[in-house]
Amino acid sequence: MRWLLVAVAITVVALVLQAGLVAFAGYVLLGVYLLSRYLARRWAEDLTATRSCPADAHEIGESAEVAVTLCNTGALPILWVLVEDLLPERMLRRPTRLDVKGKRVRVVGLRAKKSKTIRYTVTFRMRGYYPLGPTMLETGDVFGLHRRHRVVGSPAYVMVYPKVVLLPRYDFASQRPIGEVRLQN
Repeated sequence: MRWLLVAVAITVVALVLQAGLVAFAGYVLLGVYLLSRYLARRWAEDLTATRSCPADAHEIGESAEVAVTLCNTGALPILWVLVEDLLPERMLRRPTRLDVKGKRVRVVGLRAKKSKTIRYTVTFRMRGYYPLGPTMLETGDVFGLHRRHRVVGSPAYVMVYPKVVLLPRYDFASQRPIGEVRLQN
């Protein structure tokens, strides 16, 4: 908002003082401000993201590939968008419950009506119920005057069970099939 006030003030002062070059600079500053505001809003509205990951149950030590597909539905190219597929912080602290391979945070550019896919792999180290996502998108104009944030999609939940281990030499047969034996005197 300060930029808009500064541009209007410069333009008004230049017109009062009949300073043509300064008035031109005020017009340009005002135009850049309005254009950057429009582009930032338009880019944020034209972005969509979808996540695909296996929803079936996993065991400890198994991995799952997560793919986040970004799509620019608008007619204008998006120069930059910061994409972060959110994971709970407590899952990444020591001891880690998730190992992440690949980049789940990226800056990408998208042409008009195009899409890009970001892939990463998570390995489950402990049993539990894991939320993967949602996706946070941040974009803005090239001058850094305006930024827009959006959280898109709902999290995908993955159930992780303990690993099933076979016991090769465990005998379930009773040593006393009839029951307790009475001692005789």
